[in-house]
Amino acid sequence: MTITEEMQITAHEKRHWVRLTYACNNRCLFCHDSVVQSGEMVPRNLLDAQISKGLEQGAKRLILSGGEPTIHPDFIKMVALGKRLGYRWVQVVTNGRMFAYKSFASSACAAGLDEATFSLHGHTAELHDRLVGVKGAFEQSIEGLHNLMSSGIGVLSVDVVLTSLNLSFLPEILDFYIERGIREFDLLWLVPFGRVWQQGRDLFVSEDQETSLILRKAVDLALAKGAVVWTNRLDPPMLEGLEDLIQDPGKIHDEVRGRRPKFQMLLDEGLELPCKQPERCELCFMRSYCEALDSVLEQKNKGIYQALSVDLSRGEKPLGPWTRSRRLYIRGVSCSKAASFVRSLSSWGGEIVCELEQMPENDPMDQDWQAATLTRVASSNGQVLEQLLSFGSVSLEIILDRYSAEWLEKNAHRFEFFPRPLFVSLRRFRDSGQVRFRGTNPVSTLLSLEGLEFTLVNLPACFAPWAKSIEEPIALEMDVFSQGDSVHLESFTDHFIKNAYSVFSTRCKSCRRKDHCAGIPINLVREFGFSLARPM
Repeated sequence: MTITEEMQITAHEKRHWVRLTYACNNRCLFCHDSVVQSGEMVPRNLLDAQISKGLEQGAKRLILSGGEPTIHPDFIKMVALGKRLGYRWVQVVTNGRMFAYKSFASSACAAGLDEATFSLHGHTAELHDRLVGVKGAFEQSIEGLHNLMSSGIGVLSVDVVLTSLNLSFLPEILDFYIERGIREFDLLWLVPFGRVWQQGRDLFVSEDQETSLILRKAVDLALAKGAVVWTNRLDPPMLEGLEDLIQDPGKIHDEVRGRRPKFQMLLDEGLELPCKQPERCELCFMRSYCEALDSVLEQKNKGIYQALSVDLSRGEKPLGPWTRSRRLYIRGVSCSKAASFVRSLSSWGGEIVCELEQMPENDPMDQDWQAATLTRVASSNGQVLEQLLSFGSVSLEIILDRYSAEWLEKNAHRFEFFPRPLFVSLRRFRDSGQVRFRGTNPVSTLLSLEGLEFTLVNLPACFAPWAKSIEEPIALEMDVFSQGDSVHLESFTDHFIKNAYSVFSTRCKSCRRKDHCAGIPINLVREFGFSLARPM
């Protein structure tokens, strides 16, 4: 198993975060949490209940956080409780200062602490102490690292928040901690919340070529010395050439959970997110997520959706919103089942795109369904595509994945004089593992159609510059709605990651089609790299 695959498994392991304190013994200039730090310690009975709840929800990893969790008087007991209840892994995110006390460090390890993530932002006392706002903090944290190593902890890692004060020293910072035995790092980007937004906006780092070069130098150094590097909230274009380090999109669920009360008020009461300000959104990692959610809520308020998706292969039946959709995407297990469903929509005036997964021999082509407003018939199954080649006058859509790519390689010549409009789209996936198993490099695959007439659907025009390209509304899957038009937050987040989370290369800024392009799906970039982009 490669390091990348191990990182993928770790990233998707279900975690349960439990906050022990609303207090901290540091005063970081960039603190995102300052607005809620009241100095309080969470009562023991509430902590017991929260730790138990995570196991009931299927979590295997317990993460104790704050504020600063180690200053809670029951910290050691909470570590022991997590282990006793059955968590596979107990981790703390800490500034590390309490571990400068040897007895505290050894007690934590004896209680079952598996991993400690230290927040360390400099390689000198002058730099680190300035950033965390406490003189002497650096010396205590370094002593804490040594004490936990001596106590035999399983994993020690270091978080580095990237700021305008420490970015230029990043290679030296990583090297300093590697020389002291650290082999895992997480590089964190600032977001516009808390003290950094109120008092320290000059700490934000520019997303430019110089920043990317420093990141490259630091990461290359760390990897050469056998370290593992993660990133947190870094804008993907800054990691061109380092696509393996793009944060797993699944972690957007963590971001949403952290702000769930505010998101839920937006969904339930229509109260706008309090952080929604153009100057803040521009600096926020979650801006594209919020824009996508706003778009859905706007459609809901207007009473009509641009596009919805119904999956008949799951036995799914349309809920209330589908009758108010301009376009309906139907996934059917067979031609006859899809045709039957299409005929049932005779009184509905929208457009239909139908995707077929199979076409059994005893499932004849049903010409009746063409009486409905059937815009296209689509598939990625080679056998189905073979049969659809002679299917009446309805437009054909090839959905690119590993299977359709293999079929296209052998059959592209058959589209040279194809009498019907031909469309090409892409199978979307929620994680890189699915892309690796079933995905295809669309640029390489489309070369088999070079020179032929077809239309790209929701793919960058540069993937096939000789073809036409269109942007169509992204279909909302039915499980995005819990009851009626109520948006289910977790399901919407899955939908966003799979269908709407796309990014641009920094090279795309000069492309003449930039304003008419939705970008490259994030997991496609993580698997095949930004080299897919060939700006026009």
